[in-house]
Amino acid sequence: MDDGYHAEYQYALPLFQKYNAVACTAVTSDFIGKTKEGTGEPYSNTKELLHMQSCGWEILSHGK
Repeated sequence: MDDGYHAEYQYALPLFQKYNAVACTAVTSDFIGKTKEGTGEPYSNTKELLHMQSCGWEILSHGK
C-alpha cells in the first residue's frame, strides 16, 4: 500500500483480515489525518494507523 490513504484502512484492511494476511503501508508523516489537496481524499489518522499496526501491518516512513 502507498501514501496512507484512508481507503487502505477502510477497504484493504478488512480484505486482508478476511484472508488472514497483512501488508505494509508507507505513510508521509505530514499527511496523517489530513486530506489530499485538490481531491479531498482523506489520509488515515493516527488511531487508524495504530489499529492497522496492531493487526500486524507494518507502518513505513514514506517521507516528510
